[in-house]
Amino acid sequence: MGTTKSLSKQYVKCRGKSNRFAFTLNINWKAALMQNNSPAIPRLGIKAYEWWNEALHGVGRSGMATVFTQAIGMAASFNDALLFDVFTAVSDEARAKSNKFNANVAGKNSKWIVLPDLGRDEACMGIYTVTAPGETPQKAPRLEYKMFINQQGKSTFCIGILPTQDVNPERGLRIAVSIDNGEPQILDARKGLVDTFDEYTSINLENSKVLKPLPPLNRDIALIGNGNLRRNEIFDNVRWLDVELNVNAPGFHTLKVFMIDPEVVIERIVVNPDNNHPSYFGPPSVQFNVKK
Repeated sequence: MGTTKSLSKQYVKCRGKSNRFAFTLNINWKAALMQNNSPAIPRLGIKAYEWWNEALHGVGRSGMATVFTQAIGMAASFNDALLFDVFTAVSDEARAKSNKFNANVAGKNSKWIVLPDLGRDEACMGIYTVTAPGETPQKAPRLEYKMFINQQGKSTFCIGILPTQDVNPERGLRIAVSIDNGEPQILDARKGLVDTFDEYTSINLENSKVLKPLPPLNRDIALIGNGNLRRNEIFDNVRWLDVELNVNAPGFHTLKVFMIDPEVVIERIVVNPDNNHPSYFGPPSVQFNVKK
């Protein structure tokens, strides 16, 4: 009984707030907010929002999309396993285009810039200038991506970069990533490098003062295609760097990507890749708050 009364009070409170909010809107604003492309209303603290991203119909207005059958059609299949696979694809795996960032914060000596028509997506993100010195995460330029993550705890992030040689072995080839205000994790961007010229042999590593062993690929992520025929950074034209970051609660979070060394070029980001239905490049991206 107590729970029912409590819920009833909350309903009345929310209903009152909604009515007061609606009263502050004129007819033009009300009409505008009924569209899928809702404009911002700064005086009320309302941000612009693109609602046309419901999973049932795929991702609209964000480039190519995966389109599922209408709900009534899927129900008519009477296939629980199929529906579970569809809902898993909708809820878990996600992709962000590197050039669709929410914030681009420049460093003292360098900054991230859009490299149009590079890679297999709309564009990539690279560093200007490429001769800039390496940085620590605290001083480095960074990209920020707001993402909706529907689970608490460890989430896997795969950063797709263009294949790049280890041009300065003594310094390294690195980027760093973090979630929200967490401590940035520095990633070795040579992960997945195809050693065509046998530079990283045991003899060379033993004799060299600067060469470091190549980090092993993660064999548990099907997206990377490790060990499969014609699946490596040369055939795919993408090198995958993976990292696990802790998400404190389901909801919107900010993924931050920091330049450490200037030669790294980012093409795409995949969150929680689906091992049951792997692809070359991850699912279509969903973009929230497109006007921000």
